[in-house]
Amino acid sequence: MDLKTLTLASLELTEARLEQFLTYQRVLLEELARTDAKGGWSGRFAFAHQHALTQAGLDVVTYEKVRAEVGDFYARSSTVELVRGRVALARQKVAAAQAGSADPADQRLLDRADRELPALEDWGEFRARYGPAALALLQRRAEEVTRLHRAVAVAEGCPKGQIGT
Repeated sequence: MDLKTLTLASLELTEARLEQFLTYQRVLLEELARTDAKGGWSGRFAFAHQHALTQAGLDVVTYEKVRAEVGDFYARSSTVELVRGRVALARQKVAAAQAGSADPADQRLLDRADRELPALEDWGEFRARYGPAALALLQRRAEEVTRLHRAVAVAEGCPKGQIGT
């Protein structure tokens, strides 16, 4: 699919829809924490998912579209955060090793970062697909979006909270 088709298939992310989705995630996490672990994961998750959708006032189609958009935002912002952290650590190591010899791997990382980090930090494609208002909204609520998305990923079995959607 091309960008135009993906854009047409996307749902306009509004403050209200984002709040519904975040409510869904909060309720899901509460339900998963509250339900009996003896019931089996798939049953617990199905119950928690349906309860969270109902409490958030979300239908499945809206949920899936918002989840995809928030997931795209989370994946990109988490990747940028991770790379920036690695680059900062490499800069510290190289600076500390100036008197001695720096690890060549750290220097290669810094050389690549100078070339590749600007492209990674470019939100142009996301903006083109979902719109500038959606990007601004997600950036404004990034801390909460990231915290909840990561917590749901961990609850779903991804120990580091690294899920693509």
